[in-house]
Amino acid sequence: MLDDENQDQSNQKISFESLDILIGKWKDGTFSEIIDDWKWIFSYSKRYKGAIAFYTILGIFSTSMGLVGSVASKYMIDIITGYQMSKLWIMIVITLGSAFFSMTIGNVIGRISTKLSIYINNDIQADIFDKIIDADWMEISQYSNGDVLNRFNSDVSTISGNAISWLPTIIIAVYDFIATFVVIWH
Repeated sequence: MLDDENQDQSNQKISFESLDILIGKWKDGTFSEIIDDWKWIFSYSKRYKGAIAFYTILGIFSTSMGLVGSVASKYMIDIITGYQMSKLWIMIVITLGSAFFSMTIGNVIGRISTKLSIYINNDIQADIFDKIIDADWMEISQYSNGDVLNRFNSDVSTISGNAISWLPTIIIAVYDFIATFVVIWH
């Protein structure tokens, strides 16, 4: 009985420790820094909203074509097991067409995403370069050259990738989940 009470108190203590950690992060400004970072990334996303919308539409179309191929495969199996050979050619054409469109759209999405990422990466690097040129060189010299170069290359690449992919990835994943559920339900 005492062990259960001690266990409950220990669990409550752990729960309150987690809450204390979160409150501490809130007070020290960690959450506000994260929100500020995402606002900054979102400012770049807003510049390319047309391309992001196009990327999202292509992603949804590609997902739809993949699901059409899955449904067509199901019907093809039904046709083969039911010996309805007259409908087999239609299902083969639909399955192959769906696979072809899905692969083509996937490649187009990859190409567009890469081009956008390079363009945004160059745009962000130009912004940061302008800020470095205007910065106080004595303050920058406090950091190692490798650290400044890493910030200029790696961090900018990460931000440019996030700027164009985070919203379409969320939308496409939600659509894929819902559409897959509907196909399975069907």
